[in-house]
Amino acid sequence: KGFSGLPLLFERPADTLRWHLWHGKVMTAATILKVLQIDCDRLHAETRELREAAKRVKARCQDLYSYLANNFDALVDYGHRHRNGLAVSSSRAEGCVDDIGNTRMGKRRRMRWSPRGAQRVAVTRAAVLDRRLGVSKRAA
Repeated sequence: KGFSGLPLLFERPADTLRWHLWHGKVMTAATILKVLQIDCDRLHAETRELREAAKRVKARCQDLYSYLANNFDALVDYGHRHRNGLAVSSSRAEGCVDDIGNTRMGKRRRMRWSPRGAQRVAVTRAAVLDRRLGVSKRAA
């Protein structure tokens, strides 16, 4: 009675869920999500706020479970990539593309690219950054 530790109740499962998702253990993460949903259903809170909080946690667990189920084949094992020295995010490439686009398409600039031309430059720059496209150094 008077239990106000709802955040504590879900803290450890949320931490293990994060670890399992980072390391590509999607099936284990999905199982944890289902257990969290069952715990939310079994939680008989006295106050309306706790019941609503449990309902929100359950809805978020269901959303994440649906995402995992729909994108199972496309999920990345970030732990494996990190251990092998591979890139974990594309933020560097995205930042460069934003800089290029803002320089050319900025409000103060009179020069504009067509959307098609901007897309081509962005794809080329991203390919150079992730080493899919090399830059040759030939004398002109």
